[in-house]
Amino acid sequence: MAALIKFGVPGDMDLVDPFSYLNCWFREQTTGPERLVIGPESNHIELFMNLVEDMRGPFGLLYILVVPRGDHKPGRYQSSQPMDKAPVLSFLDEFRTYFEQDGRHHIWIFGIGDESQIIYDNHNVIFAYGPLDRFEQTLRHNQFISQPFEYPSPHVHQYHAEFDDDEDLIFVEHDWKWFPLVEEIDEP
Repeated sequence: MAALIKFGVPGDMDLVDPFSYLNCWFREQTTGPERLVIGPESNHIELFMNLVEDMRGPFGLLYILVVPRGDHKPGRYQSSQPMDKAPVLSFLDEFRTYFEQDGRHHIWIFGIGDESQIIYDNHNVIFAYGPLDRFEQTLRHNQFISQPFEYPSPHVHQYHAEFDDDEDLIFVEHDWKWFPLVEEIDEP
């Protein structure tokens, strides 16, 4: 299957042109802790998995379904039990194409052992909290440059029927606790 566009900009004749960042990152002070904002050009889940390697478990997993296409309701689906690193990496690898080519969701991983957190959102941006120096080292090792960037405006998220089975499979293969969306955080 050819790559589908998850996130892009409006193009000619009502088409969507893919959008990618330039393998860059910057530090940002939030109203709480400082974080890294990371814009990968491609291989988003590969980088996400590399950052998980920098974290200490056990881990919490949060799958945020913002725009369902099947019978599942929108919400925050939290793993029912803490997980070891291997099952987290296996989950990310199993659904890699779905996460990278469909914009209906966000993925959050929590490192309980070092109070770290990484988020892969539907704008193809990764947010990293916790051991920022370790995360920066991984980014430099992967040839990322320190440079601010922004989401394009306007932009488009796409949700593909080709991945409806993956949405179903996530709920069949994993045990989740459901929580409502947080409007100001989980917007589509």
